[in-house]
Amino acid sequence: MFILLIGIVSALFEQEVVELENTHLGKTFLDTVQLAVQGKEPLDRVFQILREQANYYEKEFLSLDEKHKSSQQKCCRDLTDFDNIIQLSKSRLADLQTALDEKLPDKLKKQALLQSKKKDKQNVSNRLEEIQTTRKKQQCMFESRMDEHQIALNAVIAVRKIFENAIADKEASSFVQIEEDDVDKLQALLSYANSKASDFKELQGYTSFFAILEQLQVSQIAKHYDGIVNVVNMCLDFEDYIDQTRTLLRSVDDIREEYFQRLYNSLSKDLRDINVTIDELDSDIQSIEAQVKVFEMDKSELQSKLDTKQKQRVDRLSECDQDDKVYEFKILENQRERETIKRTLDLCMDNVKELKQYVKRRGDQYYKK
Repeated sequence: MFILLIGIVSALFEQEVVELENTHLGKTFLDTVQLAVQGKEPLDRVFQILREQANYYEKEFLSLDEKHKSSQQKCCRDLTDFDNIIQLSKSRLADLQTALDEKLPDKLKKQALLQSKKKDKQNVSNRLEEIQTTRKKQQCMFESRMDEHQIALNAVIAVRKIFENAIADKEASSFVQIEEDDVDKLQALLSYANSKASDFKELQGYTSFFAILEQLQVSQIAKHYDGIVNVVNMCLDFEDYIDQTRTLLRSVDDIREEYFQRLYNSLSKDLRDINVTIDELDSDIQSIEAQVKVFEMDKSELQSKLDTKQKQRVDRLSECDQDDKVYEFKILENQRERETIKRTLDLCMDNVKELKQYVKRRGDQYYKK
């Protein structure tokens, strides 16, 4: 039974040693043991080397773990920083878009108001031109009428003076004799006045008046004192009528001028106010367009930075994932090495005799080859 147990233990030892042969560390260890046995050196030194190797892998494990924790912390910080920057950039982009969305309606509103003011300006300018044209026509009509009244008045005064000269120093009801030259002069004057009156544009009524005077028989009137007096009085009445008419015309023209000035000044003020508003609206629109341009440039620049940061975050995340995989691989390798060393130590220290026998056979097989 004891021999059977020894056989079983030996078989198990052989199986585990064969498994060690299939590992790099195990094979290296067995090579070292083989050299020690062949050199008749104590195995304690070999075991000590194995223990030191185990300590090395233990320290390596702790170092790998510490470095990985530090790397993980750095990754977390970096990714958090990227997330914060990305979030801030998105928030800023949203603010810029909101600002742009607010500026566009404001710009459209001011542009519509500007167009309305330009129409108002055109209407006021047209109205100013209209009242100026109307006033010029009124002034031309006024001056024409005043000139026509003056021509008529001059003719009437000349006629009156001829007749007044004829009865000067004459007694009432006496015979009056007008000089032939005065008769011719009077006839020519009436003919000229009638001719001028026919050209009047405003006061055509004078044409009939001077036509009637021209047709009077001056020679008949000239013989009668009372007839001449009647003509003189008629001329005076007519002169008074012309003066009154001219006074009325001046009053009417003064009223028109006053109305024109008030309306002109009011419209001119409206035009100045509209021009000021147009300038302000132009300035506001230019300012809005400048702000929009700056916002769009900022938005484009910020979007570019955001894209860069998002790519950098993806790259950094990939680096962190790769670090995790490298860490996991190294840890697994370290674990396998530590387990192999522990198993080797446990196996060999408990089976020193079997170990020596195995490496002896191992050496014999090597030399046979």
